[in-house]
Amino acid sequence: MILIGFMGSGKTTIAKALSDKLSIKSIDIDEAIINTYETTISSIFAEEGEAGFRKKEYAVLKQHIDKNINDNVVISTGGGVVTYENSLKSLRSQKNHNVYYLDAPFEVLYERIKGDTSRPLANQDEDKVKALFKNRQTLYHDAADYIINTEQEIPEIIKEILKYEN
Repeated sequence: MILIGFMGSGKTTIAKALSDKLSIKSIDIDEAIINTYETTISSIFAEEGEAGFRKKEYAVLKQHIDKNINDNVVISTGGGVVTYENSLKSLRSQKNHNVYYLDAPFEVLYERIKGDTSRPLANQDEDKVKALFKNRQTLYHDAADYIINTEQEIPEIIKEILKYEN
């Protein structure tokens, strides 16, 4: 299972809940980037810009997808993973892992992320964040096998995802 979606959609939280429920490994790509490059995401953005970060994100995503190709795992991605062409192609070409787009209205997502200093792209005015959200919608839909509304409670989200896994 691979989880995609905008910042605040619940990718990390849902991945952990799925991992706990199914007793499977959970891989958070943002966390893996931090561990691989021994720095923060904010530092990568500051030093290399978004383009540099997306290249690193793709390398880590591909490594974990390839390494776990036949394993039952849940991988949570960063919100902008779909904006880098190689990452998008990798998600679209998945045969062994379903890709779930965790979706919610912008207003809900913005309430969850505003003021979160650990998210470099969330620290802009609301109109810029909304533009990011709108620009990514088609990409999320293109990459996803299934769309899951995350306005509901976590157990309901898990239940909905698992109905597609069985």
